[in-house]
Formats: sequence, C-alpha cells, structure tokens
Amino acid sequence: MLLTVKQVAQKLEISEQRVRQLIYQGRIKAVKIGPIHTVEEADAVYIRRREWPPPSWKLKEGREAKGDAASNQT
Repeated sequence: MLLTVKQVAQKLEISEQRVRQLIYQGRIKAVKIGPIHTVEEADAVYIRRREWPPPSWKLKEGREAKGDAASNQT
C-alpha cells in the first residue's frame, strides 16, 4: 500500500516537512506520482521500528552528557 507524505508524517509522528527532507536526503525511499510523493507502507513501518529520533540522539539514564564527566572529576 502506498502512503502519502501526510500519512507517513502521522505514522512517524513527525512533520510533513521533515518527511520531505528525509525523502530528498534519500533516507526514505519514495516514488513521485505526478506532484505527490508516495512511500511504501513497509518502508514507513521499517523507519518506525528504528525509533525516531535515533537512540544516539537521546541520553540514556545514568549516562552523562559529553563534557560533564570531565567537570565532575577532581
């Protein structure tokens, strides 16, 4: 099933503009049918499984932000 940019944005809980950015960056595969970009539902599900934003963008509990460890050392 093909999804529109709006539908992908709703599934991923991100803005339509961000979906378009990801398409233009090549991070989401899309096919342009006329003026509309469409994305396979399976691709959107795959992106969703990878967590958004990626875990590397989040700080895990018990982990200090960069620079904090050095300032805590005496």
